[in-house]
Amino acid sequence: KYDSASGKFVQSGTSTASAFAGGLHDAGDYGRYTTPAAQTVTDLLYAYMYYPQAVNVNKIQDKAGENISDALDEARYEAEWILKMQAPSGGFYWRIVTKAFAGWYDKPDNDASFNSNGLYVDRVMYESTAAAVGALADCYYVFKNIDSDFANRCLTAAKKGYTQLATLKNDGTRNCKFEDYGSNPTVTAGTYDGSKGKQAEWYAVAALMRATGDSSYKTAADSFYTSTVKPGGFGTGLSATDLSGYGSLAYITSANADSTIKASVDAFIVDYIDTQNTNTNRSKLNFSLQSGEAYWGSNQYVAYDCNLMGIYAKIKGETKYETAIRNNLTFMLGRNPAGYCFITGLGDKSPSKPHHRPSMATGSCVPGLLVAGFSNVAGGAFAPSDPNSSLIHGSVYYNDSNQDYVCNEVCIYWNTPMICALGYVIQTDING
Repeated sequence: KYDSASGKFVQSGTSTASAFAGGLHDAGDYGRYTTPAAQTVTDLLYAYMYYPQAVNVNKIQDKAGENISDALDEARYEAEWILKMQAPSGGFYWRIVTKAFAGWYDKPDNDASFNSNGLYVDRVMYESTAAAVGALADCYYVFKNIDSDFANRCLTAAKKGYTQLATLKNDGTRNCKFEDYGSNPTVTAGTYDGSKGKQAEWYAVAALMRATGDSSYKTAADSFYTSTVKPGGFGTGLSATDLSGYGSLAYITSANADSTIKASVDAFIVDYIDTQNTNTNRSKLNFSLQSGEAYWGSNQYVAYDCNLMGIYAKIKGETKYETAIRNNLTFMLGRNPAGYCFITGLGDKSPSKPHHRPSMATGSCVPGLLVAGFSNVAGGAFAPSDPNSSLIHGSVYYNDSNQDYVCNEVCIYWNTPMICALGYVIQTDING
């Protein structure tokens, strides 16, 4: 039931839940989140745009009977769910979750919190709205000559969402903290920091500028870059927690980009990826992360670096980042101190116990999942001193345990940059 005063769904049953059906479970739990979904969609679109030969191997027949890339098919599936997350106001809700996490060994249909309490759709957010706008604008950009009906629905929703950003970013109460639903207990099933709304807005306005060629979006993008992006020092993030790099890539590939701003954005990207290129090539492990950077989900940050280096290289016709991309991928695929290929089901030694409820519930590891990787942060019941962990040095370790969510959780938005990075290598090898 939608409560217009609070901007929340405070009660849910079968009919309400069905309105939000679809979408991908975000990670090892069963939550679905708009901002991570936006990154997932965009990565798949970029894989199709820049590495078509790599992602067109298995084409899937869509509802219209047309054969399209499986990357596009997956992107459209997730984008259709994002469209369902648009509120009547035009903004986008940031998550749909159960009241509490499912048990670690629960299948989706055995989730006790869902069975007893239903689903909760959380409030409209500045960051989630901007993220959805950017991803849907990019869907229009890619699909307009493939599926015009779907593309136009995406653009209409993106434009409507964009009109809400000014109001949302000035509402200081709209932050991503655990939510109390009044008479209902606190919803504790997952959250994301919502502090990167400006980064997402840069993506939103630049993507609309590129998709439409509309001078009003160009004016807004130019102004936002000058007033916010450049002085803020952001513009290279390709992650659910910082979408600004997608804005920068959209801007520099827009037909109507301002030449001076484009040069500034180019320089900002190059400064970052040159640093990561140097870090990778001077490391004994040929790995872009430096000492102290083995955060929760360390592999995602390496995949993000590879993704940005690869896409920018394709845009500019560069080859200087190829060795760094290959070295980072090789590290994640097994040339590391633990000797693990960090993608489940691949190689001689790979994670067998990911923190992934479907795998845990069935006792069968789902293949093809990129796990979090090495960490210097304790997770679950485990710590760096655990005898089952593999130490690199000091407190940096890897532990193949489904209870160690820091090392062994999986996420859709960790897999997609890995797909893009692999796409770069495959596309390069195909073309000699």
